[in-house]
Amino acid sequence: MPRMSWALAPTIWACPASGPSSGAVDDTTRRLVNDLDLWLEDQSGTIYYPWTLNPANPGSPAVQTRANHIDNVEQVEIALPAAGMYTIHVGSTGAVANQPYSLLISNYGEVVPPELVLVIPQEGGFIDRGETLSIAPRELILRFNEGQQFIDTATSPPRDPNGWLSGGRDGIQVTRSVNGIWGDGDDQVVPIGWIGIGDRPNDVVLRFAESLPDDLYRISIIGSDDYLGPDDQPVGPLTNTMGLTFRYGQEVVDEHFAFELDLGAQVTAVVPQPIVVAQASITATSGANIPDGYRFTVGEWTSPVGRTRTRRLINSCINASSICRRPAVSMITGL
Repeated sequence: MPRMSWALAPTIWACPASGPSSGAVDDTTRRLVNDLDLWLEDQSGTIYYPWTLNPANPGSPAVQTRANHIDNVEQVEIALPAAGMYTIHVGSTGAVANQPYSLLISNYGEVVPPELVLVIPQEGGFIDRGETLSIAPRELILRFNEGQQFIDTATSPPRDPNGWLSGGRDGIQVTRSVNGIWGDGDDQVVPIGWIGIGDRPNDVVLRFAESLPDDLYRISIIGSDDYLGPDDQPVGPLTNTMGLTFRYGQEVVDEHFAFELDLGAQVTAVVPQPIVVAQASITATSGANIPDGYRFTVGEWTSPVGRTRTRRLINSCINASSICRRPAVSMITGL
């Protein structure tokens, strides 16, 4: 939507000369002889006046609240004109017999509505529409087209059309399917812990209030005036500080950016196993000689013998002289 400007410029040399100045500093006496007036009217009857300054307070900002009876160059500006018919009026204050003038109509400083460009997780890179993620994002950056601004902190109070500074959530909603099926009544709104502006004025940061489980997700960016979330609560349209809503002027103004989380198997805890240290006695059979220093590997439990648990010695090797022996039958009791 362009910014529109109408300018009325009477031909200065053709305007009759006024009387001499009094010579006083900052003399506010009117010198305009032929006072032409410019104003616009839209189809609802709203009047748009030219810019004027206050001679009694020249340092105050110019306003568009009244007719201009001082200057011979007048400009009417409409920052964000709505679609429709406009009527340009050129009149006069006082008797004006004949005054040629020039009328200029222009658009400048084109203002465009917000459009989503990228979705960036905190790990970096970006998410494609429909992509399956193996890492649950804790934070997402929604990057919009250049030139967008959603909070203007230079004003007092800050311009915050979506109410984010006061805890509002207009414009953006994240939902999950819960069961992998959209629109069956089980869809849920995902709580957003914080929403605000990132390092760039066109970056909107979402921080989730809780960890996201495996599921199908949608980031809904709203441009319509009558959108209802899965909880049947209204969500207002995303609006920039110039008053333009998301995808303004397009046929489809709501966007639902879908992605999936499939985190796979995860280690949730490591539980150490107990180590049992106990005394035991080793008995060699078949006349086997077991010198001091041997190392023994004990196999699985066999069936209990009486009240004594018994393991079978399946290997013995490595002593200081690197000699291995295998006793014919060795038993370890008392473990």
